[in-house]
Amino acid sequence: MAIESSASVVAVSRMLGHQDASTTLRHYAGLFPDTFDDIAGRMDIAIKRVLTPDTDDDSE
Repeated sequence: MAIESSASVVAVSRMLGHQDASTTLRHYAGLFPDTFDDIAGRMDIAIKRVLTPDTDDDSE
């Protein structure tokens, strides 16, 4: 339920009493794919913003 509610791996790890987040990922990684897809999409948008010149530049 925590993962479904967008809790981070670290938060879930602490909630479950795991020694570190890698233990959580070994057992529950399959429950996080939407999070990873969302991160990849946001990173793609950020990269496009960096690589696309700003068209609202008033320096002319």
